Amino acid sequence: MLDIMRKHAGSWWIKAILIAVALSFVIGFGILNRVQNENPDRYVILVGDSMVTPDEFSELMTQGQRDYFEKYGTEMSDDDIINAQDTIISERIDQILETKEANRLGLVITDGEVADYIAGDSMFQKDGEFDYETYKYFLDNYLGYSETTYEGMVRQGLLTQKMRDIVTDSVKVTDDNVIEIVKSQGKEITAIDELSPDDREYYSRLALAVKKFSTYREFLNSLKSAETIKINQDYLYTKKGD
Repeated sequence: MLDIMRKHAGSWWIKAILIAVALSFVIGFGILNRVQNENPDRYVILVGDSMVTPDEFSELMTQGQRDYFEKYGTEMSDDDIINAQDTIISERIDQILETKEANRLGLVITDGEVADYIAGDSMFQKDGEFDYETYKYFLDNYLGYSETTYEGMVRQGLLTQKMRDIVTDSVKVTDDNVIEIVKSQGKEITAIDELSPDDREYYSRLALAVKKFSTYREFLNSLKSAETIKINQDYLYTKKGD
């Protein structure tokens, strides 16, 4: 797929930057796990016929511990480890469900969309344009992924984001929604006209983001209720003495 990018690195479409994905979206975790051809009881997370194996879960935990040490200069405590694994479990369940639903809807991400996203990442640019050698350098020395693996992750992440956009596209906010958000920030108003134009725009955007988040969580909860989800406690870390 990157052959396209190398051939057209100067083209206008390569310079286009896709709209940033939602803050909650972690592109590295967006791959739907396949059913393993091994012991069906050897899983940490099982969502329908899709599983996260102990090896895959261990890799995620190791990466989380590495990131924690780089940020804080110390190892995780027992509570930190438990919180991290709970977060990973929750995120992986959501992402597997998202991907299943995106596939059910027949959503497709083209090679061009993947190329646009990668080319729009400033990390892979030189003098404002996509640079293949810079891309390869970061993959090899910082991200630790092959081109095929990374591009697959990008494709899967964009697929999930497209599905999220479909779910929340029709969400609208009312004046009451905006007033509620303003009050949650400690300001007392009774009508939206009491806000300045700038404040009105800011709080309207914030109210829309909150309502979209709430709508999407409701959607995920509906997917969860329709799916069989199991967590294998045998592979999870517990506090010493528990």
